Amino acid sequence: MNYIKSVPLLEQYYGTDINKWPEVIKQAKTKTWKHTITALGIAISYLEEALIAKQTLMTSEYGVLDLDEEGRLMLDSQALEHLEILEVQGRLKAQTEGSLLDYLDKTVTPFGKREIRRWICAPLYNTEGIIKRQDAIKDLVNNQSLLNCICKDLQRLPDLERKISLLYTYSVKQAKSPIVFENMNLKRLLDLKEVLNGLEQVKALYVNIAKYKEKIISERLRVLTKFVGDGGIVPEFSDKMKVFKEVIDWSKLGKDTEIPEPNGGVDEDYDNAQERIKDTKEKLNEELVKWQEFFKDKSISYVHKKEVIVNTCIALSIRNK
Repeated sequence: MNYIKSVPLLEQYYGTDINKWPEVIKQAKTKTWKHTITALGIAISYLEEALIAKQTLMTSEYGVLDLDEEGRLMLDSQALEHLEILEVQGRLKAQTEGSLLDYLDKTVTPFGKREIRRWICAPLYNTEGIIKRQDAIKDLVNNQSLLNCICKDLQRLPDLERKISLLYTYSVKQAKSPIVFENMNLKRLLDLKEVLNGLEQVKALYVNIAKYKEKIISERLRVLTKFVGDGGIVPEFSDKMKVFKEVIDWSKLGKDTEIPEPNGGVDEDYDNAQERIKDTKEKLNEELVKWQEFFKDKSISYVHKKEVIVNTCIALSIRNK
């Protein structure tokens, strides 16, 4: 099916008088949108094979799909379902296997999987953008060592997109509250640390990619693999990471547990509380030394229980004296 064959097919259903055609089809014919007319001709040919062309076309409505700010087509739910973009309708339930997403998805990260899904649901309309993306893919295909390097490093990354989104949501909720370390959720701080570690891995990834810069021909791939300061589009984040490193100290407790604490001078109330805790511990230790000297037993110590914060543990043999 091509443009020449599609026009007579349209005339068969809408007549030879173009002024009586639906407005969108008339506009496509007048402006010689050959690809649009050809696609419509293919759709009509399929409807004829299904024996539902006449009743479908006589009641059909045509419209132009909207483009977003980046010049991408916004496919609606009906288009996604009928074209089997994301799922294939089975007898019992829809399944991903056999869909366009299943065929194209070769991603190695959770955020890559979500991105390819967004690309498919909102495909590029601008020819120049499509060609740039194709050139970038061609570059990667022709440089397997570069592709393997990128995939290997990406697989080690945490789901940064989701982690950062969760941290942002939490910060918005806390925007009207004073930020003090005592009431911040420990889980969020651990998420922050994971994000910081992930960003360090991202920096290392770009260092590895720089080794292959002479082999990168695609303009799009070049700017995607360089920081802004080097002529790319990747934002610099080293300074912002440095701030968090200077503010938070990750002290060890046990083997696997990490308790984040603010560094000195960050929060005055916290610093004062720490001084009071330090003074209290010193007084308790002094008192413990007195008991040990009194009973002449170094095994006397403090123990912690749920009901009482501090208990003095004394051997039964000594207590009965």
